[in-house]
Amino acid sequence: SAVLIDPSEVIECPRQEFVELFYRIKLHPEGKQRFRMVVVKVLTSGNYVSTAMTTTSMKTGRSLYRKGESK
Repeated sequence: SAVLIDPSEVIECPRQEFVELFYRIKLHPEGKQRFRMVVVKVLTSGNYVSTAMTTTSMKTGRSLYRKGESK
């Protein structure tokens, strides 16, 4: 998925441990901003995609990665 390969931002889920939220900005045909979101559970046995959806806003949480920023 393009969201996992080239995310706009990755956020640590504020409500669940070991969950990362991958977002990619998507412009809606009417010009409204939407986000493709992929929920990834991070486990010692391996990571897996829990769910994926389109949403109108990003959750708040600690940013793990933001496109264009270097750490």
